[in-house]
Amino acid sequence: MDVITSARLIDSKTPSELFVHELAHLVWLLVYRPGFVDEQKSVLRSLRGVARKGAFRVVQSELAAAVAEASTQVRPPDGQVWRVELSTRMAFHTVRSIDTTAAVTATDLLGLARALASAEGSDEPGAGFDSQFVALASAAMTVELGRHGFSRAATPAHGVPAYGTRPARTPPTGMTSVETAVREPGYGAAALKPSALSPMAGANARPHIIQRELMPAARVDDVVIRLRGEITPQAAPVLFDEVTRLLEDHARDGAWAELIELAAKVMEREATITHPDVKRGASIVLKRLAKPGILRGVALLLPRHRDLRNCVQAFLLRQGDPAVDVLIELLVSADTSGERRAYRDALRQLPAATGPLQQLLKDHRWYVVRNAAELLGEMHAVAADQALIDLLKHSDARVRHAATLSLVKLGTPRAVQTILRALADPDASLRLKAAHGLGHVTHPGVVPGLVSALDRETDEATAHAILHALAHHPVDTAIQRIVHESTTGSLLKRRPVPRRLAATQALGEAKTDVARTALRSLAKDRERSVRE
Repeated sequence: MDVITSARLIDSKTPSELFVHELAHLVWLLVYRPGFVDEQKSVLRSLRGVARKGAFRVVQSELAAAVAEASTQVRPPDGQVWRVELSTRMAFHTVRSIDTTAAVTATDLLGLARALASAEGSDEPGAGFDSQFVALASAAMTVELGRHGFSRAATPAHGVPAYGTRPARTPPTGMTSVETAVREPGYGAAALKPSALSPMAGANARPHIIQRELMPAARVDDVVIRLRGEITPQAAPVLFDEVTRLLEDHARDGAWAELIELAAKVMEREATITHPDVKRGASIVLKRLAKPGILRGVALLLPRHRDLRNCVQAFLLRQGDPAVDVLIELLVSADTSGERRAYRDALRQLPAATGPLQQLLKDHRWYVVRNAAELLGEMHAVAADQALIDLLKHSDARVRHAATLSLVKLGTPRAVQTILRALADPDASLRLKAAHGLGHVTHPGVVPGLVSALDRETDEATAHAILHALAHHPVDTAIQRIVHESTTGSLLKRRPVPRRLAATQALGEAKTDVARTALRSLAKDRERSVRE
Protein backbone atom coordinates (compact mmCIF):
# COMPACT_ATOMS: atom_id res chain seq x y z
CA MET A 1 0.00 0.00 0.00
CA ASP A 2 1.45 3.35 -0.99
CA VAL A 3 1.57 6.11 1.63
CA ILE A 4 2.50 9.77 1.14
CA THR A 5 5.15 10.12 3.81
CA SER A 6 7.50 12.99 3.06
CA ALA A 7 8.04 16.14 1.08
CA ARG A 8 10.53 14.26 -1.06
CA LEU A 9 7.66 12.37 -2.65
CA ILE A 10 6.10 15.66 -3.67
CA ASP A 11 9.02 16.23 -6.06
CA SER A 12 9.12 12.65 -7.37
CA LYS A 13 7.17 10.99 -10.12
CA THR A 14 6.27 7.76 -8.36
CA PRO A 15 2.76 6.35 -8.87
CA SER A 16 1.87 7.64 -5.38
CA GLU A 17 2.91 11.17 -6.23
CA LEU A 18 1.11 11.06 -9.56
CA PHE A 19 -2.06 9.86 -7.85
CA VAL A 20 -2.02 12.67 -5.26
CA HIS A 21 -0.98 15.21 -7.89
CA GLU A 22 -3.88 14.40 -10.23
CA LEU A 23 -6.46 14.01 -7.43
CA ALA A 24 -5.44 17.36 -5.96
CA HIS A 25 -5.56 19.00 -9.39
CA LEU A 26 -9.06 17.64 -10.03
CA VAL A 27 -10.34 18.89 -6.66
CA TRP A 28 -8.79 22.30 -7.28
CA LEU A 29 -10.44 22.54 -10.70
CA LEU A 30 -13.84 21.63 -9.27
CA VAL A 31 -13.50 24.35 -6.64
CA TYR A 32 -11.94 27.19 -8.63
CA ARG A 33 -12.56 26.26 -12.28
CA PRO A 34 -16.08 24.78 -12.23
CA GLY A 35 -16.73 25.71 -15.84
CA PHE A 36 -13.53 24.15 -17.24
CA VAL A 37 -15.20 20.83 -18.05
CA ASP A 38 -12.72 19.75 -20.74
CA GLU A 39 -9.77 20.26 -18.43
CA GLN A 40 -11.58 18.40 -15.65
CA LYS A 41 -12.13 15.46 -18.01
CA SER A 42 -8.48 15.48 -19.07
CA VAL A 43 -7.24 15.40 -15.47
CA LEU A 44 -9.80 12.72 -14.57
CA ARG A 45 -8.49 10.51 -17.39
CA SER A 46 -4.93 10.95 -16.12
CA LEU A 47 -6.02 10.18 -12.56
CA ARG A 48 -7.80 7.01 -13.66
CA GLY A 49 -4.73 5.92 -15.63
CA VAL A 50 -2.59 6.19 -12.50
CA ALA A 51 -5.21 4.68 -10.18
CA ARG A 52 -5.45 1.45 -12.17
CA LYS A 53 -1.77 0.71 -11.47
CA GLY A 54 -2.47 -0.50 -7.93
CA ALA A 55 -3.70 0.40 -4.44
CA PHE A 56 -3.09 3.89 -3.06
CA ARG A 57 -3.43 5.51 0.34
CA VAL A 58 -3.44 9.24 1.09
CA VAL A 59 -3.11 10.24 4.77
CA GLN A 60 -4.19 13.80 5.54
CA SER A 61 -1.79 14.43 8.42
CA GLU A 62 1.22 13.18 6.45
CA LEU A 63 0.16 15.06 3.32
CA ALA A 64 -0.28 18.24 5.39
CA ALA A 65 3.21 17.85 6.88
CA ALA A 66 4.70 17.31 3.43
CA VAL A 67 2.88 20.37 2.06
CA ALA A 68 4.08 22.51 4.95
CA GLU A 69 7.68 21.37 4.48
CA ALA A 70 7.53 21.97 0.72
CA SER A 71 6.21 25.48 1.26
CA THR A 72 9.49 26.45 2.91
CA GLN A 73 11.51 25.55 -0.17
CA VAL A 74 12.90 28.24 -2.42
CA ARG A 75 11.20 26.58 -5.38
CA PRO A 76 7.97 24.87 -4.31
CA PRO A 77 7.25 21.71 -6.31
CA ASP A 78 4.87 21.59 -9.23
CA GLY A 79 1.23 21.49 -8.13
CA GLN A 80 1.92 22.78 -4.61
CA VAL A 81 -1.21 24.95 -4.55
CA TRP A 82 -3.31 21.92 -5.60
CA ARG A 83 -1.95 19.78 -2.76
CA VAL A 84 -2.58 22.60 -0.31
CA GLU A 85 -6.21 22.53 -1.43
CA LEU A 86 -6.50 18.74 -1.13
CA SER A 87 -4.96 18.68 2.34
CA THR A 88 -7.20 21.50 3.53
CA ARG A 89 -10.35 19.96 2.08
CA MET A 90 -9.59 16.62 3.70
CA ALA A 91 -9.13 18.32 7.06
CA PHE A 92 -12.30 20.37 6.59
CA HIS A 93 -14.36 17.22 5.96
CA THR A 94 -12.48 15.34 8.74
CA VAL A 95 -11.16 12.84 6.16
CA ARG A 96 -8.19 11.23 7.88
CA SER A 97 -7.24 8.93 5.01
CA ILE A 98 -8.38 7.73 1.57
CA ASP A 99 -7.75 4.22 0.24
CA THR A 100 -8.37 3.06 -3.33
CA THR A 101 -7.81 -0.19 -5.20
CA ALA A 102 -6.95 -0.80 -8.84
CA ALA A 103 -10.64 -1.54 -9.51
CA VAL A 104 -11.65 2.07 -8.87
CA THR A 105 -13.55 3.64 -11.77
CA ALA A 106 -13.53 7.14 -13.22
CA THR A 107 -17.02 7.64 -11.78
CA ASP A 108 -15.74 6.68 -8.32
CA LEU A 109 -12.84 9.13 -8.55
CA LEU A 110 -15.01 11.94 -9.87
CA GLY A 111 -17.51 11.39 -7.07
CA LEU A 112 -14.73 11.41 -4.46
CA ALA A 113 -13.29 14.65 -5.88
CA ARG A 114 -16.73 16.30 -5.97
CA ALA A 115 -17.38 15.30 -2.39
CA LEU A 116 -14.06 16.79 -1.32
CA ALA A 117 -14.76 19.97 -3.29
CA SER A 118 -18.25 20.42 -1.88
CA ALA A 119 -19.35 22.67 0.99
CA GLU A 120 -20.59 21.12 4.20
CA GLY A 121 -24.37 20.75 4.36
CA SER A 122 -24.59 19.95 8.06
CA ASP A 123 -23.40 21.31 11.37
CA GLU A 124 -21.80 17.94 12.07
CA PRO A 125 -18.23 17.94 10.67
CA GLY A 126 -17.90 15.51 7.78
CA ALA A 127 -21.60 14.70 7.48
CA GLY A 128 -22.01 16.22 4.03
CA PHE A 129 -18.96 14.45 2.68
CA ASP A 130 -20.01 11.17 4.28
CA SER A 131 -23.45 11.23 2.70
CA GLN A 132 -22.00 11.88 -0.76
CA PHE A 133 -19.36 9.18 -0.33
CA VAL A 134 -21.90 6.56 0.77
CA ALA A 135 -24.09 7.42 -2.22
CA LEU A 136 -21.25 6.42 -4.56
CA ALA A 137 -21.77 2.76 -3.59
CA SER A 138 -18.22 1.88 -4.67
CA ALA A 139 -16.46 -1.18 -3.32
CA ALA A 140 -13.07 0.11 -4.54
CA MET A 141 -12.69 3.00 -2.08
CA THR A 142 -12.55 3.35 1.70
CA VAL A 143 -12.13 6.47 3.82
CA GLU A 144 -11.40 7.05 7.48
CA LEU A 145 -13.54 9.84 8.90
CA GLY A 146 -14.04 11.73 12.15
CA ARG A 147 -11.77 13.26 14.72
CA HIS A 148 -11.21 9.91 16.39
CA GLY A 149 -11.40 7.92 13.17
CA PHE A 150 -13.81 5.30 11.83
CA SER A 151 -13.67 3.46 8.53
CA ARG A 152 -16.35 4.13 5.98
CA ALA A 153 -16.82 2.03 2.87
CA ALA A 154 -19.16 3.37 0.24
CA THR A 155 -21.53 0.39 0.64
CA PRO A 156 -22.81 0.24 4.28
CA ALA A 157 -24.64 -2.86 5.50
CA HIS A 158 -28.12 -1.34 5.39
CA GLY A 159 -27.52 1.32 2.77
CA VAL A 160 -28.39 4.14 5.21
CA PRO A 161 -26.13 7.19 5.09
CA ALA A 162 -24.42 8.29 8.27
CA TYR A 163 -25.98 11.03 10.41
CA GLY A 164 -29.36 10.41 8.77
CA THR A 165 -28.45 12.70 5.87
CA ARG A 166 -30.10 12.07 2.54
CA PRO A 167 -27.51 10.79 0.01
CA ALA A 168 -26.36 13.28 -2.55
CA ARG A 169 -26.21 12.31 -6.20
CA THR A 170 -22.89 12.81 -7.94
CA PRO A 171 -23.45 14.33 -11.39
CA PRO A 172 -21.89 12.48 -14.32
CA THR A 173 -18.78 13.73 -16.11
CA GLY A 174 -19.56 16.68 -18.33
CA MET A 175 -22.14 18.32 -16.06
CA THR A 176 -21.47 21.51 -14.20
CA SER A 177 -19.66 20.77 -10.95
CA VAL A 178 -21.39 20.77 -7.59
CA GLU A 179 -21.84 24.08 -5.81
CA THR A 180 -18.84 24.95 -3.68
CA ALA A 181 -18.09 27.26 -0.83
CA VAL A 182 -15.73 29.38 -2.92
CA ARG A 183 -16.56 30.26 -6.51
CA GLU A 184 -14.31 32.13 -8.89
CA PRO A 185 -16.02 35.04 -10.58
CA GLY A 186 -14.78 36.89 -13.61
CA TYR A 187 -11.36 36.84 -15.21
CA GLY A 188 -8.97 36.77 -12.29
CA ALA A 189 -7.91 33.76 -10.24
CA ALA A 190 -7.93 33.77 -6.46
CA ALA A 191 -4.69 34.81 -4.77
CA LEU A 192 -3.52 32.98 -1.66
CA LYS A 193 -2.96 34.98 1.48
CA PRO A 194 0.56 34.60 2.94
CA SER A 195 -0.87 32.32 5.63
CA ALA A 196 -2.26 29.91 3.09
CA LEU A 197 0.97 27.94 2.85
CA SER A 198 1.54 27.79 6.58
CA PRO A 199 1.72 24.31 8.16
CA MET A 200 -1.64 22.56 8.20
CA ALA A 201 -3.31 21.61 11.45
CA GLY A 202 -3.19 17.99 12.61
CA ALA A 203 -5.89 15.41 12.10
CA ASN A 204 -7.47 16.15 15.49
CA ALA A 205 -8.16 19.76 14.59
CA ARG A 206 -10.73 21.14 12.17
CA PRO A 207 -9.00 23.84 10.11
CA HIS A 208 -11.08 26.28 8.13
CA ILE A 209 -11.10 26.40 4.34
CA ILE A 210 -8.32 28.74 3.19
CA GLN A 211 -9.73 32.23 2.81
CA ARG A 212 -8.79 33.90 -0.45
CA GLU A 213 -8.92 37.42 -1.76
CA LEU A 214 -10.44 37.55 -5.21
CA MET A 215 -8.49 39.38 -7.87
CA PRO A 216 -10.93 41.93 -9.30
CA ALA A 217 -11.41 41.64 -13.04
CA ALA A 218 -11.30 45.44 -13.23
CA ARG A 219 -7.73 45.39 -11.95
CA VAL A 220 -6.62 43.13 -14.79
CA ASP A 221 -8.64 45.00 -17.40
CA ASP A 222 -7.14 48.31 -16.29
CA VAL A 223 -3.59 46.99 -16.72
CA VAL A 224 -4.40 45.56 -20.16
CA ILE A 225 -5.86 48.90 -21.30
CA ARG A 226 -2.76 50.73 -20.08
CA LEU A 227 -0.52 48.22 -21.87
CA ARG A 228 -2.31 48.89 -25.15
CA GLY A 229 -2.01 52.65 -24.80
CA GLU A 230 1.02 54.88 -25.01
CA ILE A 231 3.69 54.03 -22.42
CA THR A 232 5.98 56.90 -21.54
CA PRO A 233 9.35 56.39 -19.82
CA GLN A 234 7.93 58.08 -16.71
CA ALA A 235 4.84 55.83 -16.53
CA ALA A 236 6.59 52.59 -17.50
CA PRO A 237 8.06 51.65 -14.07
CA VAL A 238 4.69 51.91 -12.30
CA LEU A 239 2.87 50.01 -15.05
CA PHE A 240 5.41 47.20 -15.28
CA ASP A 241 5.51 46.84 -11.49
CA GLU A 242 1.74 46.34 -11.52
CA VAL A 243 2.03 43.83 -14.37
CA THR A 244 4.70 41.93 -12.46
CA ARG A 245 2.52 41.77 -9.33
CA LEU A 246 -0.40 40.43 -11.36
CA LEU A 247 1.77 37.77 -12.98
CA GLU A 248 3.16 36.75 -9.59
CA ASP A 249 -0.36 36.55 -8.16
CA HIS A 250 -1.40 34.27 -11.01
CA ALA A 251 1.67 32.09 -10.53
CA ARG A 252 1.17 31.84 -6.78
CA ASP A 253 -2.42 30.75 -7.32
CA GLY A 254 -1.61 28.30 -10.10
CA ALA A 255 -3.73 30.31 -12.57
CA TRP A 256 -1.47 29.47 -15.50
CA ALA A 257 -4.02 30.21 -18.23
CA GLU A 258 -4.52 33.74 -16.92
CA LEU A 259 -0.76 34.18 -16.53
CA ILE A 260 0.03 33.21 -20.12
CA GLU A 261 -2.77 35.40 -21.49
CA LEU A 262 -1.33 38.42 -19.70
CA ALA A 263 2.24 37.47 -20.62
CA ALA A 264 1.19 37.21 -24.26
CA LYS A 265 -0.16 40.76 -24.13
CA VAL A 266 3.15 41.94 -22.70
CA MET A 267 5.06 40.20 -25.52
CA GLU A 268 2.76 41.71 -28.15
CA ARG A 269 3.21 45.19 -26.70
CA GLU A 270 6.97 44.78 -26.34
CA ALA A 271 7.26 44.10 -30.08
CA THR A 272 5.77 47.53 -30.88
CA ILE A 273 7.70 49.61 -28.32
CA THR A 274 10.40 51.82 -29.81
CA HIS A 275 11.78 53.65 -26.76
CA PRO A 276 14.79 51.61 -25.49
CA ASP A 277 14.13 52.21 -21.78
CA VAL A 278 10.47 51.22 -22.03
CA LYS A 279 11.34 48.20 -24.14
CA ARG A 280 13.91 47.14 -21.54
CA GLY A 281 11.26 47.38 -18.82
CA ALA A 282 8.92 45.04 -20.69
CA SER A 283 11.80 42.63 -21.30
CA ILE A 284 12.61 42.55 -17.58
CA VAL A 285 9.00 41.67 -16.76
CA LEU A 286 9.20 38.63 -19.05
CA LYS A 287 12.64 37.59 -17.79
CA ARG A 288 11.28 37.40 -14.26
CA LEU A 289 9.02 34.60 -15.45
CA ALA A 290 11.96 32.39 -16.43
CA LYS A 291 11.70 30.38 -13.20
CA PRO A 292 11.39 26.59 -13.38
CA GLY A 293 8.19 26.53 -11.34
CA ILE A 294 6.48 29.12 -13.56
CA LEU A 295 7.78 27.59 -16.79
CA ARG A 296 6.55 24.16 -15.68
CA GLY A 297 3.11 25.49 -14.83
CA VAL A 298 2.83 27.26 -18.18
CA ALA A 299 4.13 24.23 -20.11
CA LEU A 300 1.48 22.03 -18.47
CA LEU A 301 -1.10 24.02 -20.45
CA LEU A 302 0.20 22.59 -23.74
CA PRO A 303 -1.66 19.25 -23.72
CA ARG A 304 -4.81 20.65 -22.09
CA HIS A 305 -5.40 24.08 -23.66
CA ARG A 306 -5.08 23.96 -27.43
CA ASP A 307 -6.46 27.48 -27.68
CA LEU A 308 -3.44 28.76 -25.74
CA ARG A 309 -0.84 26.53 -27.42
CA ASN A 310 0.55 29.22 -29.75
CA CYS A 311 0.90 31.70 -26.88
CA VAL A 312 2.61 29.11 -24.69
CA GLN A 313 5.03 28.07 -27.43
CA ALA A 314 5.94 31.68 -28.18
CA PHE A 315 6.50 32.32 -24.47
CA LEU A 316 8.69 29.22 -24.03
CA LEU A 317 10.67 30.03 -27.18
CA ARG A 318 11.50 33.42 -25.69
CA GLN A 319 12.73 31.89 -22.41
CA GLY A 320 15.34 29.70 -24.14
CA ASP A 321 17.43 27.17 -22.17
CA PRO A 322 15.36 27.16 -18.94
CA ALA A 323 12.26 26.32 -20.98
CA VAL A 324 14.11 23.52 -22.77
CA ASP A 325 15.00 21.88 -19.46
CA VAL A 326 11.39 22.04 -18.27
CA LEU A 327 9.94 20.68 -21.52
CA ILE A 328 12.40 17.79 -21.61
CA GLU A 329 11.57 16.95 -18.00
CA LEU A 330 7.85 16.93 -18.81
CA LEU A 331 8.40 14.90 -21.99
CA VAL A 332 10.36 12.23 -20.13
CA SER A 333 7.72 11.94 -17.38
CA ALA A 334 4.62 12.24 -19.62
CA ASP A 335 2.06 9.45 -19.15
CA THR A 336 -0.05 9.82 -22.30
CA SER A 337 0.69 10.08 -26.02
CA GLY A 338 -1.20 13.40 -26.15
CA GLU A 339 1.10 14.93 -23.54
CA ARG A 340 4.22 13.63 -25.26
CA ARG A 341 3.02 15.01 -28.61
CA ALA A 342 2.34 18.46 -27.13
CA TYR A 343 5.77 18.70 -25.48
CA ARG A 344 7.52 17.37 -28.59
CA ASP A 345 5.80 20.00 -30.76
CA ALA A 346 7.00 22.72 -28.40
CA LEU A 347 10.57 21.39 -28.31
CA ARG A 348 10.73 21.43 -32.10
CA GLN A 349 10.42 25.21 -31.94
CA LEU A 350 13.43 25.56 -29.62
CA PRO A 351 16.83 25.34 -31.39
CA ALA A 352 18.55 25.27 -28.00
CA ALA A 353 17.01 21.84 -27.36
CA THR A 354 19.44 19.92 -29.59
CA GLY A 355 22.21 19.80 -26.95
CA PRO A 356 20.07 18.46 -24.08
CA LEU A 357 18.35 16.02 -26.44
CA GLN A 358 21.71 14.54 -27.42
CA GLN A 359 22.40 13.95 -23.75
CA LEU A 360 19.14 12.01 -23.51
CA LEU A 361 20.45 9.56 -26.12
CA LYS A 362 22.51 8.05 -23.29
CA ASP A 363 19.48 7.48 -21.04
CA HIS A 364 18.85 3.91 -19.85
CA ARG A 365 15.13 4.08 -20.76
CA TRP A 366 14.50 3.02 -24.35
CA TYR A 367 11.43 5.23 -24.82
CA VAL A 368 13.32 8.33 -23.67
CA VAL A 369 16.11 7.58 -26.14
CA ARG A 370 13.60 6.94 -28.93
CA ASN A 371 11.78 10.23 -28.33
CA ALA A 372 15.06 12.16 -28.28
CA ALA A 373 16.25 10.48 -31.49
CA GLU A 374 13.01 11.25 -33.31
CA LEU A 375 13.08 14.89 -32.19
CA LEU A 376 16.67 15.38 -33.35
CA GLY A 377 15.66 14.21 -36.81
CA GLU A 378 12.60 16.42 -36.90
CA MET A 379 14.72 19.40 -35.83
CA HIS A 380 17.29 18.55 -38.56
CA ALA A 381 20.11 18.58 -36.00
CA VAL A 382 22.94 17.63 -38.39
CA ALA A 383 25.48 17.92 -35.58
CA ALA A 384 23.84 14.91 -33.94
CA ASP A 385 24.44 12.52 -36.84
CA GLN A 386 27.29 10.61 -35.13
CA ALA A 387 25.30 10.25 -31.91
CA LEU A 388 22.39 8.83 -33.92
CA ILE A 389 24.73 6.51 -35.82
CA ASP A 390 25.92 5.10 -32.51
CA LEU A 391 22.29 4.29 -31.66
CA LEU A 392 22.14 1.73 -34.49
CA LYS A 393 23.97 -0.58 -32.07
CA HIS A 394 21.26 -0.12 -29.41
CA SER A 395 19.76 -3.31 -28.02
CA ASP A 396 16.17 -2.15 -28.58
CA ALA A 397 14.87 -2.35 -32.16
CA ARG A 398 12.51 0.58 -31.59
CA VAL A 399 15.45 2.83 -30.83
CA ARG A 400 17.31 1.62 -33.94
CA HIS A 401 14.24 2.35 -36.06
CA ALA A 402 13.94 5.89 -34.71
CA ALA A 403 17.65 6.53 -35.26
CA THR A 404 17.42 5.25 -38.85
CA LEU A 405 14.50 7.52 -39.72
CA SER A 406 16.25 10.52 -38.16
CA LEU A 407 19.44 9.82 -40.09
CA VAL A 408 17.36 9.77 -43.29
CA LYS A 409 15.99 13.20 -42.42
CA LEU A 410 19.48 14.56 -41.69
CA GLY A 411 20.84 13.28 -45.03
CA THR A 412 24.49 13.97 -44.23
CA PRO A 413 27.07 11.87 -46.13
CA ARG A 414 27.97 10.03 -42.93
CA ALA A 415 24.28 9.38 -42.22
CA VAL A 416 23.61 8.04 -45.74
CA GLN A 417 26.53 5.62 -45.57
CA THR A 418 25.23 4.34 -42.27
CA ILE A 419 21.71 3.85 -43.64
CA LEU A 420 23.15 1.88 -46.56
CA ARG A 421 24.86 -0.41 -44.05
CA ALA A 422 21.50 -0.80 -42.30
CA LEU A 423 20.24 -2.57 -45.44
CA ALA A 424 22.24 -5.57 -44.22
CA ASP A 425 20.85 -5.49 -40.66
CA PRO A 426 19.44 -8.83 -39.40
CA ASP A 427 16.20 -7.05 -38.46
CA ALA A 428 13.94 -7.08 -41.55
CA SER A 429 11.81 -4.20 -40.25
CA LEU A 430 14.92 -2.04 -39.89
CA ARG A 431 16.00 -2.92 -43.45
CA LEU A 432 12.51 -1.96 -44.60
CA LYS A 433 12.73 1.48 -42.97
CA ALA A 434 16.20 2.03 -44.40
CA ALA A 435 14.94 1.19 -47.91
CA HIS A 436 12.00 3.56 -47.57
CA GLY A 437 14.30 6.32 -46.38
CA LEU A 438 16.87 5.93 -49.13
CA GLY A 439 14.24 6.75 -51.71
CA HIS A 440 14.36 10.36 -50.46
CA VAL A 441 18.14 10.76 -50.13
CA THR A 442 20.43 12.20 -52.80
CA HIS A 443 23.88 10.57 -52.71
CA PRO A 444 26.03 8.88 -55.39
CA GLY A 445 26.27 5.67 -53.39
CA VAL A 446 22.53 5.17 -52.94
CA VAL A 447 21.71 3.39 -56.24
CA PRO A 448 24.66 0.93 -56.13
CA GLY A 449 23.84 0.21 -52.51
CA LEU A 450 20.16 -0.46 -53.25
CA VAL A 451 20.96 -2.71 -56.23
CA SER A 452 23.43 -4.70 -54.14
CA ALA A 453 20.89 -5.02 -51.31
CA LEU A 454 18.23 -6.27 -53.73
CA ASP A 455 20.49 -9.12 -54.81
CA ARG A 456 20.66 -10.54 -51.29
CA GLU A 457 17.24 -9.52 -49.92
CA THR A 458 15.05 -12.43 -48.80
CA ASP A 459 12.14 -10.42 -47.32
CA GLU A 460 9.63 -9.58 -50.06
CA ALA A 461 8.29 -6.45 -48.35
CA THR A 462 11.81 -5.03 -48.11
CA ALA A 463 12.55 -6.01 -51.72
CA HIS A 464 9.46 -4.11 -52.85
CA ALA A 465 10.57 -1.08 -50.83
CA ILE A 466 13.99 -1.22 -52.51
CA LEU A 467 12.35 -1.23 -55.95
CA HIS A 468 10.26 1.81 -55.08
CA ALA A 469 13.37 3.54 -53.71
CA LEU A 470 15.19 2.88 -57.00
CA ALA A 471 12.27 4.46 -58.87
CA HIS A 472 12.98 7.73 -57.03
CA HIS A 473 16.51 7.69 -58.51
CA PRO A 474 15.70 7.44 -62.24
CA VAL A 475 19.23 6.83 -63.54
CA ASP A 476 19.96 4.12 -66.11
CA THR A 477 21.34 1.62 -63.60
CA ALA A 478 18.24 1.89 -61.40
CA ILE A 479 15.70 1.70 -64.27
CA GLN A 480 17.43 -1.25 -65.90
CA ARG A 481 17.31 -3.19 -62.64
CA ILE A 482 13.61 -2.44 -62.17
CA VAL A 483 12.90 -3.56 -65.77
CA HIS A 484 14.81 -6.77 -65.09
CA GLU A 485 12.70 -7.44 -61.98
CA SER A 486 9.48 -6.88 -63.95
CA THR A 487 10.16 -9.76 -66.39
CA THR A 488 9.07 -13.37 -65.94
CA GLY A 489 12.60 -14.63 -65.40
CA SER A 490 14.16 -17.78 -66.76
CA LEU A 491 12.46 -21.12 -67.37
CA LEU A 492 14.21 -22.69 -64.37
CA LYS A 493 13.79 -19.68 -62.08
CA ARG A 494 10.48 -17.97 -62.55
CA ARG A 495 10.20 -14.62 -60.82
CA PRO A 496 7.32 -14.38 -58.28
CA VAL A 497 4.30 -12.41 -59.47
CA PRO A 498 4.28 -10.10 -56.39
CA ARG A 499 7.87 -9.09 -57.19
CA ARG A 500 6.92 -8.38 -60.83
CA LEU A 501 3.92 -6.32 -59.71
CA ALA A 502 6.11 -4.24 -57.39
CA ALA A 503 8.57 -3.63 -60.22
CA THR A 504 5.75 -2.65 -62.60
CA GLN A 505 4.46 -0.09 -60.08
CA ALA A 506 8.01 1.23 -59.63
CA LEU A 507 8.29 1.74 -63.39
CA GLY A 508 5.13 3.83 -63.28
CA GLU A 509 6.66 5.96 -60.53
CA ALA A 510 9.94 6.44 -62.42
CA LYS A 511 8.24 8.09 -65.45
CA THR A 512 11.28 7.93 -67.75
CA ASP A 513 11.23 7.03 -71.46
CA VAL A 514 12.83 3.65 -70.78
CA ALA A 515 10.25 2.98 -68.05
CA ARG A 516 7.35 3.90 -70.35
CA THR A 517 8.68 1.59 -73.08
CA ALA A 518 8.89 -1.26 -70.59
CA LEU A 519 5.34 -0.60 -69.39
CA ARG A 520 3.97 -0.74 -72.95
CA SER A 521 5.61 -4.14 -73.32
CA LEU A 522 4.18 -5.34 -70.00
CA ALA A 523 0.69 -4.32 -71.13
CA LYS A 524 0.81 -7.43 -73.37
CA ASP A 525 2.16 -9.72 -70.65
CA ARG A 526 0.67 -13.20 -70.26
CA GLU A 527 0.05 -12.58 -66.53
CA ARG A 528 -3.31 -10.86 -66.12
CA SER A 529 -2.46 -9.01 -62.91
CA VAL A 530 0.66 -7.55 -64.57
CA ARG A 531 -1.33 -6.46 -67.63
CA GLU A 532 -3.88 -4.72 -65.41
